Amino acid sequence: MSIYHHLSEFWSDGMETNYKIDDMEKLIKSKYNLLDTFISNNLFYGNNMEYLGHNVDSVEKIFIHNKETICLLFPEYGTRIASTKSFINNIPYFTAILSGNWNSENIFQEEYYCENQKKIVKGSINIICRDVDMKSILYKDNITSRARSFESKSYYTIQDVVCNNLFESVTLCCKLSYDKNHFDHSYENYYNHHTIM
Repeated sequence: MSIYHHLSEFWSDGMETNYKIDDMEKLIKSKYNLLDTFISNNLFYGNNMEYLGHNVDSVEKIFIHNKETICLLFPEYGTRIASTKSFINNIPYFTAILSGNWNSENIFQEEYYCENQKKIVKGSINIICRDVDMKSILYKDNITSRARSFESKSYYTIQDVVCNNLFESVTLCCKLSYDKNHFDHSYENYYNHHTIM
């Protein structure tokens, strides 16, 4: 085998494995001012959205950067919403954008080397939403979610919350995440303490 052949194999292998999912994650976050990541799926029970936080783990990255996922990037909010296609089908604003020829400067789909599949794969469809108020992105069918309404750290009621637009879903998800971090532990400690006695 010639030296040229060895070098060409080395360079092609090096090129193939250089741009990986973590590189994609860092590039998109830095380029589009993203801090918080949410995932949305209309199959989630009780709430259609889940807050992942600032750093996502490797399993979540595989979903976020999968060719079947549609990511909504909101640089002005510092937010990314990774959505299933079935969730997007309930938002006419985005179905209209994706229904035509969407090869524009505000929509992109990158490729990266997938270590699990050992090949170059297409990433998610990313829609950059600049100068868009989330309140104006309405659902075709309203989404009813269930939320705990804490009266105190040791008592809450369950309420149905109807979300008409994307902003309401995101803020409800943030509220649920806040409640989980600030009330769940106190409630569990209270409950465990009173049931043991």
